[in-house]
Amino acid sequence: MRLLAVFAAAAAAYADAQNATEIFLQRHNFTAAREFLRDVGRSSAKSVVVWDVGANNAAFSYELLDLLAWLGVRQVRLIMFEPQRALNTHAMAQRKMQQLKERWRMDAQITLIHKAAWLHVGNLTFHVSHFDMASSLIETQARAYRRNGVMKVETVDLAAELQAQLSPLVGREKAVLLKLDVEGAEYDLLSHLLTRGALCLLDYIIVEWHLNSLTPERRLAGLGLQLSLGDMLARGCPAGSKPREVTINAEVENNAGMPVPGLAEEADLRDPLKYKGVVKKW
Repeated sequence: MRLLAVFAAAAAAYADAQNATEIFLQRHNFTAAREFLRDVGRSSAKSVVVWDVGANNAAFSYELLDLLAWLGVRQVRLIMFEPQRALNTHAMAQRKMQQLKERWRMDAQITLIHKAAWLHVGNLTFHVSHFDMASSLIETQARAYRRNGVMKVETVDLAAELQAQLSPLVGREKAVLLKLDVEGAEYDLLSHLLTRGALCLLDYIIVEWHLNSLTPERRLAGLGLQLSLGDMLARGCPAGSKPREVTINAEVENNAGMPVPGLAEEADLRDPLKYKGVVKKW
Protein backbone atom coordinates (compact mmCIF):
# COMPACT_ATOMS: atom_id res chain seq x y z
CA MET A 1 0.00 0.00 0.00
CA ARG A 2 2.82 2.37 0.87
CA LEU A 3 4.46 1.73 -2.51
CA LEU A 4 1.17 2.43 -4.28
CA ALA A 5 0.82 5.68 -2.37
CA VAL A 6 4.34 6.71 -3.45
CA PHE A 7 3.55 5.96 -7.10
CA ALA A 8 0.26 7.85 -6.84
CA ALA A 9 1.98 10.88 -5.31
CA ALA A 10 4.65 10.82 -8.02
CA ALA A 11 2.01 10.58 -10.76
CA ALA A 12 0.07 13.47 -9.24
CA ALA A 13 3.22 15.60 -8.99
CA TYR A 14 4.06 14.84 -12.62
CA ALA A 15 0.53 15.80 -13.72
CA ASP A 16 0.73 19.03 -11.71
CA ALA A 17 4.07 19.90 -13.32
CA GLN A 18 2.67 19.25 -16.78
CA ASN A 19 -0.37 21.44 -16.07
CA ALA A 20 1.82 24.22 -14.68
CA THR A 21 4.02 24.05 -17.78
CA GLU A 22 1.05 24.39 -20.12
CA ILE A 23 -0.39 27.31 -18.15
CA PHE A 24 2.97 29.10 -18.29
CA LEU A 25 3.31 28.50 -22.03
CA GLN A 26 -0.22 29.73 -22.67
CA ARG A 27 0.70 33.02 -21.02
CA HIS A 28 4.16 33.17 -22.61
CA ASN A 29 3.71 31.43 -25.94
CA PHE A 30 7.37 31.38 -26.95
CA THR A 31 8.82 28.37 -28.77
CA ALA A 32 12.23 29.05 -27.21
CA ALA A 33 10.70 28.87 -23.71
CA ARG A 34 9.03 25.54 -24.53
CA GLU A 35 12.25 24.05 -25.91
CA PHE A 36 14.25 25.42 -22.96
CA LEU A 37 11.91 23.64 -20.52
CA ARG A 38 12.11 20.40 -22.49
CA ASP A 39 15.89 20.62 -22.55
CA VAL A 40 16.13 21.22 -18.81
CA GLY A 41 13.70 18.40 -18.11
CA ARG A 42 15.88 15.89 -19.99
CA SER A 43 18.92 16.32 -17.75
CA SER A 44 19.43 17.49 -14.18
CA ALA A 45 23.19 17.84 -14.72
CA LYS A 46 22.97 20.96 -16.87
CA SER A 47 24.02 24.43 -15.76
CA VAL A 48 20.72 26.35 -15.97
CA VAL A 49 21.06 30.10 -16.51
CA VAL A 50 18.37 32.68 -17.32
CA TRP A 51 19.14 36.23 -18.50
CA ASP A 52 16.15 38.57 -18.30
CA VAL A 53 17.08 41.85 -19.97
CA GLY A 54 14.31 44.36 -19.44
CA ALA A 55 12.87 42.35 -16.56
CA ASN A 56 10.32 44.97 -15.48
CA ASN A 57 8.55 43.50 -12.40
CA ALA A 58 10.18 40.08 -12.87
CA ALA A 59 6.82 38.35 -13.41
CA PHE A 60 8.16 36.23 -16.30
CA SER A 61 11.36 35.18 -14.54
CA TYR A 62 9.86 34.42 -11.14
CA GLU A 63 7.10 32.38 -12.73
CA LEU A 64 9.74 30.53 -14.75
CA LEU A 65 11.76 29.79 -11.58
CA ASP A 66 8.67 28.34 -9.91
CA LEU A 67 8.13 26.11 -12.91
CA LEU A 68 11.78 24.99 -13.01
CA ALA A 69 11.55 24.09 -9.31
CA TRP A 70 8.35 22.15 -9.98
CA LEU A 71 10.15 20.26 -12.75
CA GLY A 72 12.91 19.21 -10.35
CA VAL A 73 15.66 21.73 -11.10
CA ARG A 74 17.56 22.39 -7.89
CA GLN A 75 20.18 24.89 -9.05
CA VAL A 76 19.60 27.87 -11.31
CA ARG A 77 21.10 31.28 -11.89
CA LEU A 78 18.96 34.27 -12.85
CA ILE A 79 20.47 37.59 -13.96
CA MET A 80 18.02 40.48 -14.39
CA PHE A 81 18.57 43.96 -15.81
CA GLU A 82 15.94 46.58 -14.93
CA PRO A 83 16.77 50.28 -14.46
CA GLN A 84 13.38 51.09 -12.87
CA ARG A 85 14.24 50.39 -9.24
CA ALA A 86 10.70 50.61 -7.86
CA LEU A 87 9.46 47.78 -10.09
CA ASN A 88 11.98 45.18 -9.07
CA THR A 89 13.81 45.46 -5.74
CA HIS A 90 16.62 43.52 -4.09
CA ALA A 91 14.24 42.74 -1.22
CA MET A 92 11.87 41.04 -3.68
CA ALA A 93 14.76 38.97 -5.04
CA GLN A 94 15.81 37.91 -1.53
CA ARG A 95 12.26 36.85 -0.69
CA LYS A 96 12.02 34.84 -3.89
CA MET A 97 15.29 32.99 -3.20
CA GLN A 98 14.14 32.20 0.34
CA GLN A 99 10.76 30.99 -0.86
CA LEU A 100 12.33 28.67 -3.44
CA LYS A 101 14.76 27.31 -0.87
CA GLU A 102 12.11 26.62 1.76
CA ARG A 103 9.49 25.16 -0.56
CA TRP A 104 11.57 23.37 -3.17
CA ARG A 105 15.11 23.20 -1.74
CA MET A 106 16.18 25.09 -4.82
CA ASP A 107 19.47 26.97 -4.76
CA ALA A 108 18.44 29.98 -6.86
CA GLN A 109 21.10 32.64 -7.32
CA ILE A 110 19.30 35.82 -8.34
CA THR A 111 21.34 38.84 -9.44
CA LEU A 112 19.39 42.06 -9.98
CA ILE A 113 21.20 44.87 -11.78
CA HIS A 114 19.50 48.27 -11.73
CA LYS A 115 21.15 49.39 -14.94
CA ALA A 116 20.19 49.45 -18.60
CA ALA A 117 21.76 46.89 -20.92
CA TRP A 118 23.50 48.75 -23.72
CA LEU A 119 26.52 48.90 -26.03
CA HIS A 120 28.94 50.36 -23.50
CA VAL A 121 29.40 51.37 -19.89
CA GLY A 122 28.18 54.89 -19.19
CA ASN A 123 25.06 56.94 -18.53
CA LEU A 124 22.02 57.57 -20.71
CA THR A 125 18.61 59.21 -20.55
CA PHE A 126 15.82 56.76 -19.78
CA HIS A 127 12.31 57.79 -20.86
CA VAL A 128 9.64 56.86 -18.34
CA SER A 129 6.15 56.02 -19.63
CA HIS A 130 2.78 56.11 -17.83
CA PHE A 131 2.67 52.43 -18.82
CA ASP A 132 5.84 51.29 -17.03
CA MET A 133 6.38 48.32 -19.36
CA ALA A 134 6.89 50.77 -22.25
CA SER A 135 9.57 52.85 -20.50
CA SER A 136 12.67 52.81 -22.65
CA LEU A 137 15.99 54.26 -23.74
CA ILE A 138 14.07 55.04 -26.96
CA GLU A 139 11.99 58.20 -26.59
CA THR A 140 9.45 57.34 -29.32
CA GLN A 141 8.51 54.09 -27.54
CA ALA A 142 7.80 55.85 -24.24
CA ARG A 143 5.87 58.63 -25.98
CA ALA A 144 3.59 56.08 -27.66
CA TYR A 145 2.24 55.25 -24.20
CA ARG A 146 2.41 58.86 -22.84
CA ARG A 147 5.82 59.71 -21.53
CA ASN A 148 5.94 60.56 -17.84
CA GLY A 149 9.38 62.13 -17.49
CA VAL A 150 13.01 61.15 -17.83
CA MET A 151 15.79 59.94 -15.56
CA LYS A 152 19.49 59.26 -15.89
CA VAL A 153 20.47 55.59 -15.72
CA GLU A 154 23.75 53.75 -15.69
CA THR A 155 24.43 51.41 -18.60
CA VAL A 156 26.42 48.22 -18.95
CA ASP A 157 27.98 46.56 -21.99
CA LEU A 158 25.70 43.54 -22.35
CA ALA A 159 28.05 41.77 -24.77
CA ALA A 160 30.89 42.00 -22.26
CA GLU A 161 28.63 40.77 -19.45
CA LEU A 162 27.45 37.75 -21.45
CA GLN A 163 30.97 36.84 -22.53
CA ALA A 164 32.38 37.14 -19.01
CA GLN A 165 29.68 34.95 -17.49
CA LEU A 166 29.09 32.40 -20.24
CA SER A 167 32.48 31.81 -21.87
CA PRO A 168 33.50 29.45 -19.00
CA LEU A 169 30.44 27.30 -19.79
CA VAL A 170 31.44 26.64 -23.42
CA GLY A 171 31.74 22.88 -23.97
CA ARG A 172 29.77 22.03 -20.82
CA GLU A 173 26.24 20.72 -20.49
CA LYS A 174 24.13 23.86 -20.15
CA ALA A 175 20.78 25.46 -20.89
CA VAL A 176 21.02 29.25 -21.18
CA LEU A 177 17.94 31.34 -21.96
CA LEU A 178 17.93 35.04 -22.87
CA LYS A 179 14.72 37.06 -22.82
CA LEU A 180 15.30 40.48 -24.37
CA ASP A 181 12.48 43.02 -23.95
CA VAL A 182 14.00 46.50 -24.07
CA GLU A 183 11.21 48.46 -25.76
CA GLY A 184 12.83 49.43 -29.06
CA ALA A 185 16.47 49.36 -27.95
CA GLU A 186 16.80 45.79 -29.26
CA TYR A 187 17.84 46.94 -32.74
CA ASP A 188 20.99 48.69 -31.48
CA LEU A 189 21.63 46.09 -28.80
CA LEU A 190 21.30 43.03 -31.05
CA SER A 191 23.59 44.58 -33.69
CA HIS A 192 26.21 45.01 -30.96
CA LEU A 193 25.72 41.47 -29.63
CA LEU A 194 25.97 40.04 -33.15
CA THR A 195 29.23 41.77 -34.02
CA ARG A 196 30.75 40.74 -30.68
CA GLY A 197 29.67 37.10 -31.06
CA ALA A 198 27.87 37.13 -27.72
CA LEU A 199 24.64 35.61 -29.04
CA CYS A 200 26.49 32.42 -30.00
CA LEU A 201 27.00 31.70 -26.29
CA LEU A 202 23.23 31.33 -25.76
CA ASP A 203 21.03 28.29 -26.26
CA TYR A 204 17.57 29.87 -26.35
CA ILE A 205 16.66 33.44 -27.28
CA ILE A 206 13.36 35.31 -26.97
CA VAL A 207 13.26 38.79 -28.49
CA GLU A 208 10.34 41.21 -28.15
CA TRP A 209 10.36 43.44 -31.23
CA HIS A 210 9.13 47.05 -31.40
CA LEU A 211 9.53 48.08 -35.05
CA ASN A 212 7.16 51.05 -34.69
CA SER A 213 9.51 52.67 -32.17
CA LEU A 214 12.13 53.21 -34.88
CA THR A 215 12.27 56.37 -36.95
CA PRO A 216 10.89 55.78 -40.48
CA GLU A 217 14.32 55.74 -42.13
CA ARG A 218 15.48 52.90 -39.83
CA ARG A 219 12.46 50.61 -40.16
CA LEU A 220 13.50 48.71 -43.30
CA ALA A 221 16.87 47.76 -41.80
CA GLY A 222 15.15 46.95 -38.49
CA LEU A 223 12.69 44.65 -40.24
CA GLY A 224 15.58 42.96 -42.05
CA LEU A 225 17.33 42.30 -38.73
CA GLN A 226 14.14 40.90 -37.26
CA LEU A 227 13.54 38.52 -40.16
CA SER A 228 17.14 37.37 -40.55
CA LEU A 229 18.37 37.05 -36.95
CA GLY A 230 17.71 33.33 -36.56
CA ASP A 231 19.27 32.46 -39.92
CA MET A 232 22.36 34.63 -39.26
CA LEU A 233 22.97 32.86 -35.96
CA ALA A 234 22.38 29.41 -37.45
CA ARG A 235 24.89 30.08 -40.24
CA GLY A 236 27.36 32.36 -38.52
CA CYS A 237 27.92 30.82 -35.09
CA PRO A 238 30.62 28.13 -34.74
CA ALA A 239 29.53 24.48 -34.82
CA GLY A 240 28.60 23.35 -31.34
CA SER A 241 28.08 26.91 -30.13
CA LYS A 242 24.91 28.29 -31.60
CA PRO A 243 21.38 28.94 -30.30
CA ARG A 244 19.04 25.98 -30.61
CA GLU A 245 15.90 28.12 -30.83
CA VAL A 246 15.26 31.81 -31.52
CA THR A 247 11.75 33.15 -30.93
CA ILE A 248 10.67 36.30 -32.74
CA ASN A 249 7.85 37.88 -30.73
CA ALA A 250 6.47 40.72 -32.86
CA GLU A 251 3.15 41.74 -31.36
CA VAL A 252 0.82 43.60 -33.72
CA GLU A 253 0.48 46.73 -31.59
CA ASN A 254 4.26 47.28 -31.69
CA ASN A 255 5.03 46.20 -35.25
CA ALA A 256 2.08 46.80 -37.59
CA GLY A 257 0.22 49.73 -39.09
CA MET A 258 3.25 52.01 -39.64
CA PRO A 259 4.89 52.61 -43.04
CA VAL A 260 8.27 51.07 -43.80
CA PRO A 261 9.89 53.40 -46.35
CA GLY A 262 11.63 51.44 -49.08
CA LEU A 263 9.72 48.20 -48.52
CA ALA A 264 7.37 48.68 -51.48
CA GLU A 265 10.31 49.49 -53.75
CA GLU A 266 12.13 46.34 -52.65
CA ALA A 267 9.00 44.26 -53.27
CA ASP A 268 8.59 45.86 -56.70
CA LEU A 269 12.13 44.85 -57.70
CA ARG A 270 11.23 41.22 -56.94
CA ASP A 271 8.09 41.20 -59.10
CA PRO A 272 8.69 38.27 -61.53
CA LEU A 273 6.15 39.52 -64.07
CA LYS A 274 7.56 43.03 -64.22
CA TYR A 275 11.08 41.80 -64.92
CA LYS A 276 10.22 38.71 -66.97
CA GLY A 277 12.90 38.18 -69.60
CA VAL A 278 15.16 40.84 -68.10
CA VAL A 279 16.89 38.92 -65.35
CA LYS A 280 18.61 35.58 -65.55
CA LYS A 281 16.70 32.52 -64.35
CA TRP A 282 18.49 30.77 -61.47
